[in-house]
Order: sequence, then structure tokens, then C-alpha cells
Amino acid sequence: LHERGFSLDELAAELHAQLARLRAVGFRPVYLDTHMGFEWLAGVADFMRDFAAREGLVWDDRARHPTLPTR
Repeated sequence: LHERGFSLDELAAELHAQLARLRAVGFRPVYLDTHMGFEWLAGVADFMRDFAAREGLVWDDRARHPTLPTR
């Protein structure tokens, strides 16, 4: 992802779609986390925190991976 890049807009679209689907089928999520800890990529942790706040979800990034390369 460092070499190819990634889009926070695509991340936003995917998160909105997944959250909308969960809510549409009756789930009421209360927190947001990531699979495989990709929030170490530049800008992602801040984005996730802000997204969670806007959606009324808990976001706790204390489990971030400080030893992974950030370039």
C-alpha cells in the first residue's frame, strides 16, 4: 500500500457501505476496529477516529502497531 498508494475516499465508501448494511439488517454496532491493524498507514487512524465519532461509534486506537513501518 505504501508503493501503490490507497484512497481514503475508497475507505470511506467501504466503511459507509458496510455500516449501512449492518444497520439495514438490524445490527446496532457500538464500536469500530480494523482487521489486520491497517490503521498504521498514514492518515488512516485519524480518519477512523473521525468516522467513528460522526457515526456514534467507539474507536480506541491504543492497540495500534507502533513497530510497523510508516516510511
